[in-house]
Amino acid sequence: MITKDTLETINADLNRSNYLNNAERQIPVSRTTILKSENVRHNVLKNHGTLLADEEQNSKVETNDNDLEHVKYHNKMVGRFELCGKFFGLDIVYGNAMYRNVLFHMTSGFLVFVLSDILYTAYDKYWNGRRLEFLEPLGAFGAVFTLSVKWVNTAFLYNHIKCLVIYTPRYFINKNKNGATADIIAKSLSRTSRIVDIYTWGVIGVTTSYIIFPMIIFLSQNEVIAILPIYIPFCDPNTDDGIVLGNVIQMIFCSYGAIATVMFGMGILMSICNYGFLVELIQHDMKLLDNMWKHTDQTTVAYRHAFLRNICSKVQDMRSYVYMVKKTYELNLLVYFFMAYSGQVLCIFSITQNNWLSGYTTAGVIFVEMTFYCFVGTGLVTMGEKLTRTLYHDCDWFNFDSKSKRMFQMLLHLSQMRNSLELGPIGQLNMGTGVNIVKSIYSYYAFLNEVL
Repeated sequence: MITKDTLETINADLNRSNYLNNAERQIPVSRTTILKSENVRHNVLKNHGTLLADEEQNSKVETNDNDLEHVKYHNKMVGRFELCGKFFGLDIVYGNAMYRNVLFHMTSGFLVFVLSDILYTAYDKYWNGRRLEFLEPLGAFGAVFTLSVKWVNTAFLYNHIKCLVIYTPRYFINKNKNGATADIIAKSLSRTSRIVDIYTWGVIGVTTSYIIFPMIIFLSQNEVIAILPIYIPFCDPNTDDGIVLGNVIQMIFCSYGAIATVMFGMGILMSICNYGFLVELIQHDMKLLDNMWKHTDQTTVAYRHAFLRNICSKVQDMRSYVYMVKKTYELNLLVYFFMAYSGQVLCIFSITQNNWLSGYTTAGVIFVEMTFYCFVGTGLVTMGEKLTRTLYHDCDWFNFDSKSKRMFQMLLHLSQMRNSLELGPIGQLNMGTGVNIVKSIYSYYAFLNEVL
């Protein structure tokens, strides 16, 4: 049975969507979409809902709501994400405009310096006759260039990312401060917070192992090696002191890389996990609709039609959300995987041919990160399948009337649209693609052995 409190909650939700009379039937105005960005194509979002007003999107969670569980989780993740942005000199000011201070330009200059240094090292080794050794800095270039991809994504799409990871959950938090929907959001944000914590500590652990590997080699084999096989200005690579000083500079760069990796990964994780609680909210609405059709004496047919139409609008907004996730990350992930893939092949070849010890950690770090992104991409596909399964199997849609069945058919069609990040010729971002990449790395390594 549907309780009185549940009906009041449903009425409140429906009243937020203004309905217009049109030829003796009510047609809902499209629900306000949760996206706001100056670069969003308006024609695309126009079919899925109107843009949020600036005042609503930029509104902060009220101070008297900070004790709510889901608000705490949200503020915790937002604080960490914005802290990373401020470390790199990035912020969003009034009007959704980007603001970059001196830290942004320092980071950009440091990154350009390291990339130029790596290319110069490869050029110097090649023209001095060390034809195989020049592959070592090229392998390192593949790894370092992935940091450039993350930096470009963060620097130029920071407003898009904040729309996905901050304004989306904030919109639903402000609309659902108590009740069953608030519990759903709280559980989802709690799960997202734990995943982000695990990811952050994982990046810290991997970066630490990457930095201390030369120390382990020195203690075990009494040999001083560089973190990256590059020439650092004013550091003599032929002396131990020069190598140590170069390693200190490279450690600073690795710390920058770790923070950029945390910020890039947090953006992807939070974007996809936010889509997860949108799916759970649709599940909750479908259960309520199912109960309405089982107890038809408690609601009118027009009310049930309006409720289903409201669900359709929500799913349309979810499609707009997925479109923005794809627009923000697909191209950057394609470039990332191409450079990481090439870097791994060169690292493995240099390890076997030149006994490049630092290549083990370089290739290992790239492999772990690529696997993580494949795992996250699989999660997005799984969430889309979960929505389809909920609509088709967990709802007694055969009890609906003919009009509701037609709307439900459209709803089912929307849920079955492709829901994955595409990597161009590489394929979809999932674990299957990751396995194929690992297999092909060995194939190209064998090819280099034959040619060189």
